[in-house]
Amino acid sequence: MKIEKKPVIISMIVFWSVFCLILLAHVLTNTADLRIDYSISKYVGLTFPSAILFLITNVYVSFMLWRFIKPRLKTDMQKVVMKIIIVTLVLLSVFPIGLFDNIFPEPVIFGRTPISFLHVITSRTMFIAMAAFALLTFYEGKNKNLHDTNIQKTALAFFLYAAVCIVAFIFFSSFFWKVDLIFESLYIAFFFIVVLAF
Repeated sequence: MKIEKKPVIISMIVFWSVFCLILLAHVLTNTADLRIDYSISKYVGLTFPSAILFLITNVYVSFMLWRFIKPRLKTDMQKVVMKIIIVTLVLLSVFPIGLFDNIFPEPVIFGRTPISFLHVITSRTMFIAMAAFALLTFYEGKNKNLHDTNIQKTALAFFLYAAVCIVAFIFFSSFFWKVDLIFESLYIAFFFIVVLAF
């Protein structure tokens, strides 16, 4: 692995280490069980400490990813989409889902408060932008006859996985939500690999 890719590798390690720490803390304190039908965001939004820790983590990861990827992007459209990914990653952390549901006088359905709604909007925007970035990266290489390079192959593979996730989300939602943590974790890990390919 080239030395200049070190910031991305460190970001990956920090992101997953912090999430595993949060997950372990919730399980050990009986805040939540280990469940694959919970999303990463749902675990993070269970307590204030976990939400704050993840916000700090995502701000760091966003900074490191942007500093690494910016000089490597070939088109303005790639830069715009990557900015959307970076901004929404921070915003979804600012608006943790479920954390403020219990401050309302009447019980509310999980994730239906304004803050939780903002989280849903920003997180889904980020996931869509990730898929769009991969597609743009693939076509950028294809237009320059570079679609057989590792970057284009990795981007295409990620986009195909994103398409599988979208199909599962729309047409097989009952199954999708039962294994949400697996779908989401693979999605984010795969995107890190796309960035590493640059």
